Amino acid sequence: MINIESILNANINQKPWPHAVIDNVFNINLETSDANNSHIIWLNNIHDIFYNNIEPILNKYRSNRGGYEELYKDDYYVDYALQVQTPHQKSEIHIDHGRKLWSFVSYLFPKNSSGTKLYDKDKNFLQEIEWKQNRAFAFCSRGGDINPTWHDYGNNSDEYRVTLAVFICKDK
Repeated sequence: MINIESILNANINQKPWPHAVIDNVFNINLETSDANNSHIIWLNNIHDIFYNNIEPILNKYRSNRGGYEELYKDDYYVDYALQVQTPHQKSEIHIDHGRKLWSFVSYLFPKNSSGTKLYDKDKNFLQEIEWKQNRAFAFCSRGGDINPTWHDYGNNSDEYRVTLAVFICKDK
């Protein structure tokens, strides 16, 4: 159900920090579906698809941060969840750090909501990754002091905002 090739072949945008915006991530038409339909069975394959592609994903997205560290594959793991935000909820500006090496958030439902806002190292707003169903936003989470990956997200709609978040993590 996931177009892993579109993730591996995505263009890396450099500003304000390296990230990719990937359309048509899933091989299902979310626009003709709603959150009540049962397309959730494809979640069973999420772990395997991403785990089996850890090396090419990290080599691509971490190329400016050292690429894939030659460790045992068992030192990495995939964490994923459906994230649900209530109407008009907003996150704080933050950096995905700690265990997360790579973050991938795909926009599922509703049809219209807010995307992800990107900020520079001084937390000045620079751009928003527009919400579009079946679009994903991916980036390496460890920006460091030189190029921190400050971002936030919110839900400006009256409906629940549902995303699929996938993280490649290092077990340390």
